Amino acid sequence: MPTTTGFNTLMYISYRVGGELIGNASWTGVALRDVLLRAGVDPEAAYLKFTSADNYEESLPIAAAMHEDVRLVWRMNNAPLTRKHGFPLRALVPGRYGMKNPKWITRLTLEREEAEGYWAARGWSHTAFVQTMSRFDVPGRNSRIVAGLSALRGIAFAGERGISGVEISTDHGETWNDARVHQPLSDFTWVRWQYDFEARPPGTPSSCAPQTGAAQRKCRRRAILFRRARPATTAGPSRSPEVLEPEILARADFHLHSTRRSWRAGGRTIRSLDEPPWRALTRGLS
Repeated sequence: MPTTTGFNTLMYISYRVGGELIGNASWTGVALRDVLLRAGVDPEAAYLKFTSADNYEESLPIAAAMHEDVRLVWRMNNAPLTRKHGFPLRALVPGRYGMKNPKWITRLTLEREEAEGYWAARGWSHTAFVQTMSRFDVPGRNSRIVAGLSALRGIAFAGERGISGVEISTDHGETWNDARVHQPLSDFTWVRWQYDFEARPPGTPSSCAPQTGAAQRKCRRRAILFRRARPATTAGPSRSPEVLEPEILARADFHLHSTRRSWRAGGRTIRSLDEPPWRALTRGLS
């Protein structure tokens, strides 16, 4: 049975803006389809149920489980899986949140009905397709944008749909500029993006030195991130079926040299002592 190694991004369904519940790794394993074909699939079976060592259960439609990109893996970053990451065996289902990528697998069972998983039974999604996200990583926490050439950097991820572009506006949406998007490690990973711009110093018409009231609101500069998703180039049952239109991923207000500890973001006030405003809000509308 042939083994493959490739990069996948995994993301928790409970991911919060600016959080750490998302990451990339290189995974080695076999196609789940090959395992099922060798074992034999009952034509009446509609779902595949995963059972884990901790009695966690999750299921996939047979059509999704048989997709060529779904794998059972036992190595991560060229080393055996650790207990934390699913030793001895875990599933990788591209385009789905981590709840559909169970760890510590001990049994696979063919079922005629869907076996409602632990999180689905508690009101979470039954399909768990990844929603579009983006994140600002630079400047980092407690950083200031100083006058001169500055860079915004971050990631964007849309599961199997891919990211076709990231656009930045620093003038309330009057003009838009394309960020530079780096090539992803695979079709199933996030992309890294960067946008360079000139931050004007205090005293210029666009400066945002600390002010109060109406003057501060007038001085506000807004960064809005847009993503345009491209449809998957190859159709497949594990892929999210919808074709998405351009959508707002994140918006935040920031201030040059500002010492404010609250920001307006997406219509609500975000207050934080240690988190910059460009991490304040992400809206996945897919």
